[in-house]
Amino acid sequence: PGNEEPFQPLAAGVSFPPPEAECPAPDCRPSLLVSRSLGPRAAGAGAEASSCVRGRLPAQDGEEPTDREKELYFTQYGYLAEQMAMLEDAERMLAYQRAILGNPECFKDRVVLDVGCGTGVLAVFAARAGARRVYAVEASAAATAAKVLVQSNGLCDVVEVIRGMAETVDLPEKVDVIVSEWMGNLLLKESMLDTVLLMRDRFLKAGGAIYPSHAAIYLAPCSHSCFAERWRQYVDEHWAWQAFVDRMRQGYSLDYSSLAEQHEVEASETHLQSWDWDTLSSTNLHGPAMRLLSLDLLEMPLERARKLHEEVLHCSMPVESTCVVGGLCGSFSVEFRGSSENPTREVVVLSTGVEANATHWGQQLFGLFPEEADLYEPDRAIGLAAEAGDVLHCEARIGRPAHNPRLLRLDARLQLRGPSGEALGTWRGGWFV
Repeated sequence: PGNEEPFQPLAAGVSFPPPEAECPAPDCRPSLLVSRSLGPRAAGAGAEASSCVRGRLPAQDGEEPTDREKELYFTQYGYLAEQMAMLEDAERMLAYQRAILGNPECFKDRVVLDVGCGTGVLAVFAARAGARRVYAVEASAAATAAKVLVQSNGLCDVVEVIRGMAETVDLPEKVDVIVSEWMGNLLLKESMLDTVLLMRDRFLKAGGAIYPSHAAIYLAPCSHSCFAERWRQYVDEHWAWQAFVDRMRQGYSLDYSSLAEQHEVEASETHLQSWDWDTLSSTNLHGPAMRLLSLDLLEMPLERARKLHEEVLHCSMPVESTCVVGGLCGSFSVEFRGSSENPTREVVVLSTGVEANATHWGQQLFGLFPEEADLYEPDRAIGLAAEAGDVLHCEARIGRPAHNPRLLRLDARLQLRGPSGEALGTWRGGWFV
């Protein structure tokens, strides 16, 4: 470990040699190599590749999102169709229902804050559990629907719906409990955790509780047909680019080959640095999901969430069958424990793992694509060949891309080791979520 090079992104690279004359001899066949870009695109022509994880939160980086950007984000959640997709997630709804209505002693006569309330369902649950007062805060137009829902359920005397940015809302009193469904894909997409922690620091009483109180991210070795599909699309796009360069040269005497690197970065981001959503079965996994990150929402500082990209995360994934590990399967879980002063009767767990019932979050799939391809050769194998008893060690960082802090960036360096610890293969790269 002491001689291990520091975690860093790989520079983009692509090389298109000039077309060769056709030759019938197999050993005279031309070679056309492309090397995938492993980091986010450079700032401009000739610029160095940006850091693999910039981790920007604009409000803290001096680049506040424009009013238009905020409007677009919150407009999405103002539509009932968007809210319905979440409300029809039975696992999500049942977990919150069990955690809140199953622990009425944790809510009776208490003041509750619902952060990002949507149509107000968690606020209604809290009121039905006996809360004295519930403040339901929502920035999108869904706040209007929440007011209607509260009224139609006869809870106007308990629940107050407040439309506005949670960060700027003022409440007349401190609260005993915060409830929120803040989780995005791979747990942290959309950056809403920061908002929950900020509201905690502003309004939660000492000894208060957050529902959910704990969260974790998991990775597992997997295989899936989407990885081969993405690689084929990536290779096809390079063939299309090469044909375009030839047409420009032959038809107009224009040399576009100098833009090959920009094209490679764009193709890599589109096909290889993107994730896929699916609901997998256990047959897709080659080993158990292992925890990459754990969060205690009552204890973790807000500053940690804002600087999570600075942490190097580790997990080791056992491989239980002889296979080719084509990628990683990402999932998360949250737990409702209450607080030490006001614990729940039992721990309620909401999991998006393969072993659990399906949720609208599904699982996130990240392909382990080859570092280069010869377009004249058969497709390279995707992933790492492994045998039962091997262990896939992962070193990763999670952060927010500079161009859109509502998204997520996962960068990883993997090393496959045998039962005796011998190195069998390595891989590194990253994905936008």
